Amino acid sequence: MTESAFVALVGLSGVVLVGAITIWSSLANANRLIPLWLKLTALIGAIGVLGFGAGIVRPSTDPAIANEAPPTPPALPGEPKKPNNGGGAIVYAWDFNSDDGRWTLDPTSKLGSTELMRVADGKLQVDFRSGAGQYVNNIHADVPQLLDVEVNALLERISGPDTMAYGLIVRDNNEQGNVYFLINGRRQFGVFAHVKGANEHVDILVPWTQSGVINSDAPNQLSVIARGRQISVFANNQPLTTFNHEPLFSGSAGVLVTLYGPNETGTIAIDDFRISRAP
Repeated sequence: MTESAFVALVGLSGVVLVGAITIWSSLANANRLIPLWLKLTALIGAIGVLGFGAGIVRPSTDPAIANEAPPTPPALPGEPKKPNNGGGAIVYAWDFNSDDGRWTLDPTSKLGSTELMRVADGKLQVDFRSGAGQYVNNIHADVPQLLDVEVNALLERISGPDTMAYGLIVRDNNEQGNVYFLINGRRQFGVFAHVKGANEHVDILVPWTQSGVINSDAPNQLSVIARGRQISVFANNQPLTTFNHEPLFSGSAGVLVTLYGPNETGTIAIDDFRISRAP
């Protein structure tokens, strides 16, 4: 039985009791005392009358409201924001209509070579060739060192094997290391940290993971938001993952490309590269 039906039933019972008491009193002697149980019954009946009215006028649940979807809760302070694509305070931006000389090549392995870096068709295009093994190349942007930073770029694999990895570098620091977010032609992404020091090594922060939002043979809009210990990565404005990275250090930004197999070649194009202070 619903709440409103129960209240209405109690109210109807109260009406019957009040009517019975009224009739009994009119037939009885006016000077005769009314028993205590009848007084209590009359009180219950009066409460029932009020309940009856409430049960008719106000049902306990409005069906129209009950069928509505609950409101979307507001975002929690700890949830990552989506990339604003330069909506914050922009530190520097490149559209590559011309070469301003602020991009430099910084190979981290001698197992290959960078054949050519050029500005063409409004993009920075870079050709790579591996040698006997894996070849890693940092394409470094000469920008201020930041701790809380957002990096955005449109990257495209022009040629090369689908295992060739490419993506964004954040917190590129000569003493501490850097963090880099990579994708490949197999529609996978991963995040890694190059830790410098006496025991120089690479930490896997996010292992290679499949994602349907990554394009295999088309440009990808990549974004990284690093704010304190929290780092969030996005592909084509869709969130991929958020994680915490304990070491805190500031750094610049850039692009990283890796050829894993021997005697491989590849070309990437960089467009609309922007660095902003994280909002």
